[in-house]
Amino acid sequence: MEHLPTPKDANVTPIDIPYACRTDYDRGPFLSYPSRRGWKLQPDGSLDLLPMPSWFRNPQETGSDGPTFAETAAAQRLDADNYDGDYGPRFINMDDFDDDDGDDEDDTIDVDADDEEDGGADGADDDDDEDDDDDDYEELDCFIQTWLFFGCLIEIFGIVGIHVRESDFIRDNKYITTAKLPRLIEEWEAREESSSEGNSLLSVGHTERHAEWEGRAKTKAGRYLMIIEVLEKVQSVVKKHCYGEIGPYGPNPPGWGVEPKISLSIMALGCSLKNAASSIYDPNMPRTRQLWGTSDILTGRFDNGGWCDGELNALMNTVEIDGIYYFGSLQSPRALSKENHNDCSLQACVSTIDTTSYETRHAKKCLDCKCLMFGDPVAVAAIVEEKAIPLVLWTGSELKVVKYDSESKQKYLAISHVWSDGMGNQKDNKLPQCQLESIHNMINSLYSEQRQGQHEEHLSDPQQPVEQSTDLDKSVGFWMDTLCIPVSESPQLASDRAQNLRKDAIAKMRYIYETAHEVLVIDSWIRELSRSASIIEKATRIFLSNWQHRLWTLQEGVLAQRLFSNLRTDHRALNSSDANKKEGAEEKSLAAKVLPILEVVTRRKTSRLTDETICIATLLNFDEETIRKNLDLRSPGERMRAFLKILGAFHQDIIFSEFPKLQTPGFRWAPHSFLNQEGSLWPESTTELSERERSDHFGVLASSGGLHVTFTGIKLRAVKENTERLMCVVPYHDEQNMYGVLLMEKLTNWSPENHYGIISSAPIHGAVGTLHVYSGA
Repeated sequence: MEHLPTPKDANVTPIDIPYACRTDYDRGPFLSYPSRRGWKLQPDGSLDLLPMPSWFRNPQETGSDGPTFAETAAAQRLDADNYDGDYGPRFINMDDFDDDDGDDEDDTIDVDADDEEDGGADGADDDDDEDDDDDDYEELDCFIQTWLFFGCLIEIFGIVGIHVRESDFIRDNKYITTAKLPRLIEEWEAREESSSEGNSLLSVGHTERHAEWEGRAKTKAGRYLMIIEVLEKVQSVVKKHCYGEIGPYGPNPPGWGVEPKISLSIMALGCSLKNAASSIYDPNMPRTRQLWGTSDILTGRFDNGGWCDGELNALMNTVEIDGIYYFGSLQSPRALSKENHNDCSLQACVSTIDTTSYETRHAKKCLDCKCLMFGDPVAVAAIVEEKAIPLVLWTGSELKVVKYDSESKQKYLAISHVWSDGMGNQKDNKLPQCQLESIHNMINSLYSEQRQGQHEEHLSDPQQPVEQSTDLDKSVGFWMDTLCIPVSESPQLASDRAQNLRKDAIAKMRYIYETAHEVLVIDSWIRELSRSASIIEKATRIFLSNWQHRLWTLQEGVLAQRLFSNLRTDHRALNSSDANKKEGAEEKSLAAKVLPILEVVTRRKTSRLTDETICIATLLNFDEETIRKNLDLRSPGERMRAFLKILGAFHQDIIFSEFPKLQTPGFRWAPHSFLNQEGSLWPESTTELSERERSDHFGVLASSGGLHVTFTGIKLRAVKENTERLMCVVPYHDEQNMYGVLLMEKLTNWSPENHYGIISSAPIHGAVGTLHVYSGA
């Protein structure tokens, strides 16, 4: 596992992978290795042993099939793991459960027990059985590691002419090592860059194959397909046996008898090689997450990092093995904040910040924490009342408030931060002097670097080149929500006036962040990074940061012309997504534009659910008046209904969403919220659809309420009155056959006058003549 990156100075115990092989890989064709070794691979990926040992069969019924070798070994290993006693796992003959002897007595199973205490003679036999069990494990471990680890390495690198020695991947004759894998991948890439079509790169040590195989190896495309075939076979086997849902104590993969560390090493190797192949042969293809399986060894690395179950589950379902391995060495940034994770579950992290007890913090380096609070809520309110943008500037002794002049060349910077870092204020437009000085220093440092002509190191290309600063930039005003959005609890403002002005300021958020010359991200976890940190560590800090998980910061990052983050020693430019329509791009409806936004916001959180539709509407470029009207609505449900009416349509698969629904008639198809919900937004049958594929199936929101959708389905009618569960299928054509349907639950508000049906998000393959296209609201 040495080829996988880990954070610098990470205090994590390395995972030692046992070397279990008894013989070297025979270097023959990879796919047929099981049959050469007397094993059989079933089409579904399960393993069987050829020939079947006699002790796997019932002696009385030698013709019947017993459990497969892998299934029995898995049952034994799992059974052994579940007991702490001094007895070993046992074989259980399932035929003994059959009560077919004609008597009325219950049959029992006689399982060999350790009879030493009774002086029985079975103790020696038990010891022999345990030795046999260990041999079973070792045989399975040996076969799997030889084939799926060493065989995979030898076959793939052999295709591109690199001779792999097994000894290069063995340490101390006891453990597996992958320290040399990165160098081999670099050589692989170099060989393909210098290769010419029609010339084979095959290793001189490979066994001669059939003519078609040899011919495919002479082209780059052919080699790519051959490599993918090998990796897909490896993936199908480990995915079959090592992939499962995350349970209360880690993942629950389907069991097989292979040592978990060996399984993990095969998953990690396959994932790395497949990523390398994609990068070498198809670099322009967008990366998609590979499913290689789950491992309780990996999830165990998160135990002491303060990760909640919901967050860990989300990582397991979105990040590949190399990322999970890396993240497991870190502490969750949520563990450092004052979030409450008591209500989090495996399905979702629903942590919240208690806004009622929120306290503004002093800067980290503030020693006495007695510095004064500065701000001017009266001046801010006056500027907002003029429908303008208030800017603030710290002079070292006071906080000046000025109005942004859109007609001049005045530039300003907008701050994007997370309130969990303590830079918010629920009661007034003020911050401690230490925080203002910290922000002032960060801004001056950023513009100082630009004035000196320093070249930024970008995590990805910024949208615009850095411009030379002028004298106007020497004292840069900035906008920050804490200081520039009126607070209703401010003692210097009337509550009603402050509340109305607050709504006006929030409605201008898009204009504020789009107009800002730059946006500076302030996140305490990101700020711990140093200039010398690796690109992997920088990307990881941003990906896991609180800033990346909050709803408001999404629009602030997306709308930025240029996005910077403050590190410990300097600043780094981040890439921001352009929310505006690109030149020549196809015009889309609001219903189509909202789909990619929803895919992102489902992984974000906010302390106030009423903010959800405001942020989404801002990203969709709703006009300020529309957003302002939505702000006048009090409850999240009211705002969601108003938002959906403006969209006018929605993808019809939403009716199958597992998210909690609104309870208002006409909107019971719609989720109450899209944020961080348990379950899936889309039905499983359409989860993998691309945005383009999904864009063709929109339902229209009826003026009287309801979403008008069209699906394949089966129409039902009541068999007789007052029957709430028994239905019959309405035939599509005149048919003599009638089909009955017994519903599992009673229908609510059942009436014989109502029309009922079963609809499906996927085509129904059933009896011809019973299918209808269901269209209704």
